[in-house]
Amino acid sequence: MEYTYSKQPPRPPQKNSIFSLLKINRNYFYTPLIIYLNIAVFLIMAVSGVNPVSPSSESLIKWGGNIRNLTLDGQYWRLLTSTFLHGGLLHLLFNMYALLNIGAIVEIIFGKHRFFLVYVSSGIIASLLSIVFHDNAVSVGASGAIFGIYGLFLSLLVFKALNIPAEIRKSLISSIMFFIVFNLAFGFSIKVIDNAAHIGGLVSGFLLGSVYIPALRKPQLTKLVSIGIPIFLLFSIITARMSIPNDATRLKQILTKLEQYEKQTAWVQEKDFSTVSKDSTQFYFNKLQHDGVDLYTGSLRQLQALVQGSAVTEDMAILLRYCSLKATSFKLMQKVLQHNRETDRSVLAQTSAIADSLYVRLHINSGPDSLIPVP
Repeated sequence: MEYTYSKQPPRPPQKNSIFSLLKINRNYFYTPLIIYLNIAVFLIMAVSGVNPVSPSSESLIKWGGNIRNLTLDGQYWRLLTSTFLHGGLLHLLFNMYALLNIGAIVEIIFGKHRFFLVYVSSGIIASLLSIVFHDNAVSVGASGAIFGIYGLFLSLLVFKALNIPAEIRKSLISSIMFFIVFNLAFGFSIKVIDNAAHIGGLVSGFLLGSVYIPALRKPQLTKLVSIGIPIFLLFSIITARMSIPNDATRLKQILTKLEQYEKQTAWVQEKDFSTVSKDSTQFYFNKLQHDGVDLYTGSLRQLQALVQGSAVTEDMAILLRYCSLKATSFKLMQKVLQHNRETDRSVLAQTSAIADSLYVRLHINSGPDSLIPVP
């Protein structure tokens, strides 16, 4: 089925110069505004000390980069803020140039408010798809949202929703397909490019455009679609939260368990194992194994699995050492229980003191965010 506009849409701004495309007017508003916002964010970051050529992962996370651990731990705003951050000046320039070229056309013919809704929605869905495929990578950039606009334009052309000659429509489709294929191929050849976000934005933009097409001539349907899109986004975020593995949640669970272990093993602080009778030795040995060695060794293994292949933060290093020392201290208690040697008691006292000091440091520092592995 084909759909066409009942009236001729406003003409896109003439490309006399790049500056003419950056002027905001009544029908052409969001494209230049988005560009200005991206540039403003970049400049503010640079002035604040972020490297404008190659910002660090830590800087991008601080400013709102999209990373699974934090995003799915309740910081869902990162799905949107990450689309206004860029991994350097060249990244920003390439994306803004691509947005300017496609936005100057699509915003005019599709309607500025619908254009903005598709742009934002595609960016959010692109960010969601990014954290589906990347468990510990920081995703930034407007390219997912820009691919969404290309997908939107492609849907308008494929389903013949625009009142333009067939040869022009075919030429535009060819140009868009070249852009898509070239950029995806380039993305697959370079590891740091997030093609998951590109594909997510492209597909979502195409689908959103396809949904909008029948409603373009009926304002009631247009409003219904515009209301339905945010509901769909909310549903997508909830689904992602429930289905995607999240290291931050697992880390919180481990920290909660460690709190419980401290309470569960508080009795050892007041127990003098050198005075335990022979009849009770095996009982306490097994209890130390179960309540101490096994629990802390298990937590240590879980933490090591979380940070495997990643740079370890300072606080995570403290937590790893704490679990290791706690497991060691319980093994030393078993030695004291069995042999009651002075050297074992001395090492136990030192090990326990260090573990206690690390536990205090963990409580002084901020919560799980400071423990998240840095890519």
